[in-house]
Order: sequence, then structure tokens, then C-alpha cells
Amino acid sequence: LAGSDLRAYVVTGGGLYLSRKAAFRPKLRSRRMLMLFPLRGSERSGLVSLEVKKKEGRYAFKLLAVDVARDAAVLGAPHAQPARIYVQGNES
Repeated sequence: LAGSDLRAYVVTGGGLYLSRKAAFRPKLRSRRMLMLFPLRGSERSGLVSLEVKKKEGRYAFKLLAVDVARDAAVLGAPHAQPARIYVQGNES
């Protein structure tokens, strides 16, 4: 397996908001990072997608999935859809 220097990521959150549950006290929103990067193996290539949320100083993986490119010649379809493998998280 080999990764790539090419990565796309977005960091959101970290700002203040007013909590409705705690009598409108200001709270700090959890930071969230979305990242995509290509991955290449000996037979196939794919795209890794991950979503991480930082809460109380710890990172929690909400989604870690690999989209593996299918071989169109094997499937007999000119435009085969990639297969998605969920390592952490689900479709929703």
C-alpha cells in the first residue's frame, strides 16, 4: 500500500454557541475534520474518506471508509461504481 502527498481536508467547529439545555450558557463547539486522500495497492487503487470529531481532548472516528475502484473489464460494465468498505461508521 502506498499513500500520496495529495490530501484534501476541512476543519470546522471550535466556535462558541449558546446551549439550550444549560439555560443558554456559552459552550465550545467540538472541532470536526473531514479528510480525503488517494491510496494505491499492488492490484487496485482507492480513495480513503475519514471524519474525526475532537471531544473532551480525544479524537473519535465517526467515519473511516475506503472506496476501492472496481475493474470495469471484470464486471463487464463500462462505468463500474467503486465498492465502499466501511472500517468505522456506517452508511448514514
